[in-house]
Amino acid sequence: MTKRLAIAIVTIVAALFCAGCVADENPGAAGPRTFDAQAVAITVDTDGTILWASIEGAIADEFGESIAEVEVSTEGQRGLVGLAVAPDGRLFAGAIDADERLVVLEINRSGDDHRTVWSGPETVRGGNGGRIIALDDGDLLLGVGLLNDRDGQADPNDPTGKLVRLDPDGPADQIPAIESGPWNNPFAFVERTDGSIWVADNHPQDGDERLARGDAGIDPDVVAVMPADSAPTGMASVGDELIVCAYNTGALHRYSTDGELLGSLADDCLLDVELVAPGFIAYSTGQTVVVIEAP
Repeated sequence: MTKRLAIAIVTIVAALFCAGCVADENPGAAGPRTFDAQAVAITVDTDGTILWASIEGAIADEFGESIAEVEVSTEGQRGLVGLAVAPDGRLFAGAIDADERLVVLEINRSGDDHRTVWSGPETVRGGNGGRIIALDDGDLLLGVGLLNDRDGQADPNDPTGKLVRLDPDGPADQIPAIESGPWNNPFAFVERTDGSIWVADNHPQDGDERLARGDAGIDPDVVAVMPADSAPTGMASVGDELIVCAYNTGALHRYSTDGELLGSLADDCLLDVELVAPGFIAYSTGQTVVVIEAP
């Protein structure tokens, strides 16, 4: 995440874990609803239940039922920042562990002995990445931030500042495959139903925040420059549109895949957005998860 996300991280770290949250609908039910959750990341279980993670390492469902705890460092902009359910139902997380290293874990839902899928680089106080999605082909896709390493970012074979693929069954020392880059902090990305990958790159300081294809290899073409200082934190694909959460303004922007900004669906999205059922998306305000009808 970037320095512009520090306020959100401090807010989440200070908040108490919500142990008694109750959603308004049944799991997987299509319909607007809101439930309390200090969610930095949202995903959907195989039965349609919304799962969420807190920055402190708690993973729970939309009814407040605890699923797992992950030991993480929350110094600076660190913590549990990515969550994904694979097509086979396995649950994965992207996190900065207690040793301040970027890791991907397969979450054990019945214990705390989570398996390390990848033990990545040492992190810094910001711009670490850690978002993760499960691709339809079975791989995991992880965003790795700049890590204050411009040389690594410029190296096409270094995972720094890249989207990388991981084998979910691989060893912790596996070498990731570079999907695309260089990016500054690819913290918002999604796979569309046609298999294409899209990313909203979160610039760490000044400069453009870019919407682009995330599967186009090295030096991909930029489709659009996002509104200044958007600080994108999540992306969902709905029909022909890309929905991007912008932390600095709270806007839930609608983009066409040719880069046209079509409007906004909300003004209080801070930390993630996810397609959770046909025609419905969920986004995090930092204190609640809100489910609304998609365009």
